[in-house]
Amino acid sequence: MKKFQPKVNYALILILLCFFAIPHGRAFAQTATPAMIGPQKIILDTDIGDDIDDAFALALALSSNRVQLLGVTTAWGDTDRRARLVQRFLTQTNHRNIPVAAGLKTTAHSSFTQARWADAYPEPAQGWPNAIDFVLDAIGKNPGQITLVSIAPFSNVGALIDKDPATFRMLKRVVIMGGSIRRGYGDLGYLPNRGPSPEYNILMDIPAARKLFASGVPLYVMPLDSTQLKLDEVMRAKLFS
Repeated sequence: MKKFQPKVNYALILILLCFFAIPHGRAFAQTATPAMIGPQKIILDTDIGDDIDDAFALALALSSNRVQLLGVTTAWGDTDRRARLVQRFLTQTNHRNIPVAAGLKTTAHSSFTQARWADAYPEPAQGWPNAIDFVLDAIGKNPGQITLVSIAPFSNVGALIDKDPATFRMLKRVVIMGGSIRRGYGDLGYLPNRGPSPEYNILMDIPAARKLFASGVPLYVMPLDSTQLKLDEVMRAKLFS
């Protein structure tokens, strides 16, 4: 069996937060109204705390005027601990008003490298809100308006579909970092590509990924092919092209 690698610390994962918020195509630009191109409502579903990439993604979402971050849900592994990290991050960046909800706990073998930083923030007395209930409630209040951005294994996504598939289909779209088409881990452009790799977010919960791809919700997929660039001098020209 081909060995998989965990999510990698490549800054191009930030494409996720840019992709869906930028109007595409000349026809759109000619017909768009200010209301159509206003801030996009998003919920970020993240397994923040292992590699640093998800923290960068959260920072971009907070700093971009193209998005309105309705909430952050934590996925995979110790989701309560991940929620503590997110809440500390939001508190120290003056965004404590953004809700944080903890998703399903799972068994994870990844290394929670930012655990000490997370542990410095106290658990709420009443525990964390349930991520599944939070997302479904937000969709119900904003039908057809919310983009779910999932940059984690799809445990929460699968649970959302299982609990209320009709409400899930009221999402505007789902944007994911997942999969591998022609390039795999470590295919950075220096050497011939080795071909696709089993990608972490999908591999960790294949049944949930299947449910997402069959859900009927518009799906924007950012595979490893779009994230395997390092921001060094050699690759900078390729990035800006």
